Amino acid sequence: MKVSRPPSISVVGILFFVIGTSLAVRSIGQFVVVPGLYTFLMLVNSLLGLYAYWGLWNMKRWSIPLFLVVWAFIAVPIFLTHEGMSTISLLRSLYVFLLVTIFVVVVLPHRSRMSPGRVWNFKRSTE
Repeated sequence: MKVSRPPSISVVGILFFVIGTSLAVRSIGQFVVVPGLYTFLMLVNSLLGLYAYWGLWNMKRWSIPLFLVVWAFIAVPIFLTHEGMSTISLLRSLYVFLLVTIFVVVVLPHRSRMSPGRVWNFKRSTE
């Protein structure tokens, strides 16, 4: 089922794809320089984010919860800082809050127009 994409979702999709690409490149660089569990998890999370943005671009309903999980995982280290609230952590928190708010305000009203579908599109053999 082909669903037409509203212009607002096109703009948000492009915005998040640019942000997701920069996060993926940064995560790859960090993983190469300092390999570890955290950098690996951030790399996987950024790639899942790109997959969520692709799903949003194609108007798939599963992209909404995947997006929220990805950005919740991005926000966890920000909110678990043990150094207290610095200006940088406050700005990062506002950045995450702003992006999630933009997503919710723009995308959720169009949820009914999105096509339901599986996250993994594979065909079963009919034997």
